[in-house]
Amino acid sequence: MGRRKTTISGASSYRKIGEFWDEHDLSDYWDQTHDVAMKMEYGGITDEELRSAADALFVMYDEEEAQDALRRMPPKTSDSA
Repeated sequence: MGRRKTTISGASSYRKIGEFWDEHDLSDYWDQTHDVAMKMEYGGITDEELRSAADALFVMYDEEEAQDALRRMPPKTSDSA
């Protein structure tokens, strides 16, 4: 991996990136970051669906109870609809 993977660390491998961030604090580089867009799936659940479910839980419960409920949610399987 000869190409640089990140502009902040200048590292060319994931190991070197990890070593850099083990020794540095993001707050020292915050002005060098930028927003990114990404779409993720969690066991077949889109990030929008997960965010919507989390928002509903936060309305129903206080934050700690909502986080506990999210942790207890079973993973969605291909058999689930």
